[in-house]
Amino acid sequence: MAVDFFGRVWVKAFFMLLTAASFAQFATAQTLESNPEFDVGDKWTYRYQNTGDRKDPYLYTHQAYKSEFNTALLFYESQAPEANRKQGIDRYYYKRADVKERYEFNSEKPRIPGKRYHNSQPSDDRIQFPLTVGKKYNVKFDWGNGEGYTKYDVEVEAFEKIKVDAGEFDAYRIKLSGWWMRTSNGNYSGRAEFTLWYSPTVKRLVKGYYFDLQTSGFTWNANTVELVKWEPKAPLPVFLEPKAGGSKGDNQTHAPNASTVD
Repeated sequence: MAVDFFGRVWVKAFFMLLTAASFAQFATAQTLESNPEFDVGDKWTYRYQNTGDRKDPYLYTHQAYKSEFNTALLFYESQAPEANRKQGIDRYYYKRADVKERYEFNSEKPRIPGKRYHNSQPSDDRIQFPLTVGKKYNVKFDWGNGEGYTKYDVEVEAFEKIKVDAGEFDAYRIKLSGWWMRTSNGNYSGRAEFTLWYSPTVKRLVKGYYFDLQTSGFTWNANTVELVKWEPKAPLPVFLEPKAGGSKGDNQTHAPNASTVD
């Protein structure tokens, strides 16, 4: 049966709209304005290994149990054999897409961070929103021991699928290339590179690979972190559940003020 002029125009218009919608969806996927907020219970299990020191890999977990003022509190648990602290409370900054502070864990008051023993707030952010392919920026990390720093040139190289033990995810591939500089006991330096895969679905990194070279050019560290299990809105352990009649802030599940940071 012949198709009349109006039929042809309608079909053409339909496919144009379909193409435009697909393009819009693709374009949106290529630009991420901010880090999605965590839901209470979101749980990530990672495997960490440093092939440079030839030690066995180990697992560590994060589980979100509270979100407030543009940050989230995560319960941290590590299976690292040599870890001095097997458990802790981490503060994750949404705007900075990273854990910036770690606190001691107190089993008597498990939801309340104890004494802070790690702080990387002064360092620049490895991930800087909005994320879009082709974006470039620079970052500097001050070493926690005060003995030096690392500087990187950063580029968001691609938005691609990556397969890890936890599954296959769409992720931004972010490449950091630069130099480390030790300033204590004389100045000397070496190359350092970091490749990160950040997934909007997981709301965090799904993989990271870091290596640095000694001044002589030999590999010093070669670290891999990979997501092996992703459990959205998983049940909280009993000790992390908010107590009935607790404070408003203690039972809060979403950040009330997105403009408040640090």
